Amino acid sequence: KCPLEPGPRAFVEDEAGAGELRGGGPVAGGRPATGRHRGNMENRLTQAIYTAAPPWAQSIFCTIFGYQKRWRRYGKYFGRWHEFFRESLSWSRSELEAYQDEQLRLVIRCAFDHVPFYRRRFSALGLTADDIRSVADLPKLPLLAKREVREGGEDLLADDVPRRLLRKGTTGGSTGAGLTTYRSIEAEQRTYGFFWARDRMGFAYGSPYASFASPLIVPAGQTRPPFWRRNFAANQIVYSVYHISPQTMDAYLDDLSRRALAYYEGYPTPMYLLGRYLLAHPRPFKQYPRAIFVTSEELQPQFREVIEQAFR
Repeated sequence: KCPLEPGPRAFVEDEAGAGELRGGGPVAGGRPATGRHRGNMENRLTQAIYTAAPPWAQSIFCTIFGYQKRWRRYGKYFGRWHEFFRESLSWSRSELEAYQDEQLRLVIRCAFDHVPFYRRRFSALGLTADDIRSVADLPKLPLLAKREVREGGEDLLADDVPRRLLRKGTTGGSTGAGLTTYRSIEAEQRTYGFFWARDRMGFAYGSPYASFASPLIVPAGQTRPPFWRRNFAANQIVYSVYHISPQTMDAYLDDLSRRALAYYEGYPTPMYLLGRYLLAHPRPFKQYPRAIFVTSEELQPQFREVIEQAFR
């Protein structure tokens, strides 16, 4: 079933976290355009109950959802992949390249034998799986366009993998229309094994952190703080990106300042807006993060400069 031995993952969907809450693309200071931005709380009744609950109860909901995420990301496969990725940090370049080529051959064979889209593509190009033996052979294949992913649908899925084992998701669409993606529980745990194996900042598993992601964790009509909720499963404070405005930034910065958070992670736009406000309105800031990780959006040079200056 398209076996893939432990090895480096070419694409990482989002930043690491112990069952953190995430959603689609950010709309800082605005409102989510669709239900897709509701942090996977798709059920309308559940969403209605959540919206009507007080903030402390909403944090409990977030924590329950966080534990579900944690189970998916840190289950039986995580430890094996984490150990493997830690060991691979000591490999030489030639060892990494040899392993990369070996894994590429497995992926190409899987695509050729089991993925309808790629069977047609290889046939149209007059290629077989044996024609792609190393990374150097990849130019023989055209790049996969987003349009082809949208149009290809389930023809891009391996026909020997039961659909019940796959989790459906969407990308944020920050560079255009979002894409539907699928991955298994093992693939998800492999991703997080990769993240934590490459942590060079000295964070411990479970270090407290702030997230600027896009689940609608604060009711859209709320006009007073708190504009954030706790996810105790991940030791995470989730800050709403939809409520950031000149009228609310003081509340956000005051809360960030008083918390000993190891790092911030999420979309650069809300962190840039808060950083710009902090530089324009200087104040004592008690607890700076040790690192900031951005995801989903492209990090513009001016955004990086402001974020680095404000949260030095």
